[in-house]
Amino acid sequence: MKDLTTMHAKQTGSSSPLPLASPPSNLEGLAAALAEQQWSGAAIKHHLPEILARADELAGGDRIDWLLGLREGWQRYGWAMNGREREQLFDLAQCWSDWPLLLAAAEGLEALRPLHPAERLGCCGALWHLGQTEEASILCRRLDWNEPGFAPAGALREALAAWQERLLDHPFAPVLEQTSGPLRLEPLGHHHLPDFAWQYFDPDIAELCCLPTFEGDDHWHRWIAENEALGDQLAFAVLHEDWGFIGSVNLIQHGGVGFVFYWLGADFRGYGLATQATELLLDMARQTTGLHACYAKVFEHNHASQRMLEKPGFERLEVRAQAPHDNEVFYGSARNLEGQPTANELNNFLTVMGSKVVLQLPVVFIDRYNHESRIVS
Repeated sequence: MKDLTTMHAKQTGSSSPLPLASPPSNLEGLAAALAEQQWSGAAIKHHLPEILARADELAGGDRIDWLLGLREGWQRYGWAMNGREREQLFDLAQCWSDWPLLLAAAEGLEALRPLHPAERLGCCGALWHLGQTEEASILCRRLDWNEPGFAPAGALREALAAWQERLLDHPFAPVLEQTSGPLRLEPLGHHHLPDFAWQYFDPDIAELCCLPTFEGDDHWHRWIAENEALGDQLAFAVLHEDWGFIGSVNLIQHGGVGFVFYWLGADFRGYGLATQATELLLDMARQTTGLHACYAKVFEHNHASQRMLEKPGFERLEVRAQAPHDNEVFYGSARNLEGQPTANELNNFLTVMGSKVVLQLPVVFIDRYNHESRIVS
């Protein structure tokens, strides 16, 4: 698999590491100035106050470059930052949901002085967002014990306890610690909102995955609650060990038959991560909920997703949907193509789902193994 950090590494010149005399007038200008100065420690320290003041200007498409630059700067020059500069880096990492950088800045800050309660609370939240729920809970309980008058610690402790209960009750509970390379899955929850928002900036995600265009935080929370209430949909956050939330995979299952959906943020496509996440989801479902057949659909022009589906063993089915969905193509897991009437099973599953997609009937199923066609009613 390609190395994500290497693929996103900055190409910088060899100009002087000295900072500019005055800060540029916007975040884009600040990024250009820092890149020109190779994200040197002096440049980062000089511009940190202005970057933090303009943090709300960051566009989702620019985030990965900023995080890579700041991480590189911290690794190379963090030792030279004073307490105030480490505080600013901590605050910036929290604002931009870079949880690993926040934890690194907190460790550096703690080397100079004890962390304030709000900073310790931020570390608890960072661990939770990275899927390290038990570690977050332990740290939060300790904070609540040491700071009994600090109400946010008690509130977070209760939220973490409720989340742990949900994990224990989840159908995939026995295998939620399972990983695939740098990835693991955990149920999509309300606390994932900021991470979800950073990855969902690309409008192609909503269009290609038939997902909502969210009008605000409340709309997103309602959407999460409504999907949970359906009972047959399992939505998961895809968590990367170095980057946290990078996308989502979803499974709708009735009996042993399922339908899979997935998306990744634009910065994490092309590295085999969608394949890994999908394979992990299917493996977990086979172990826990008895999944034995799975299907997927993509738009006919979405060639990248079609190539991705072939890697974990899906094959394109020779069936079509009726208009207006006749621009979608269907895939089934390869194990179910061995002479089985896959098209019929798919048609029945779409009906059970209450899907608006209706297959063209009579369905002609192509048996790839016996080289024959037959009508499946």
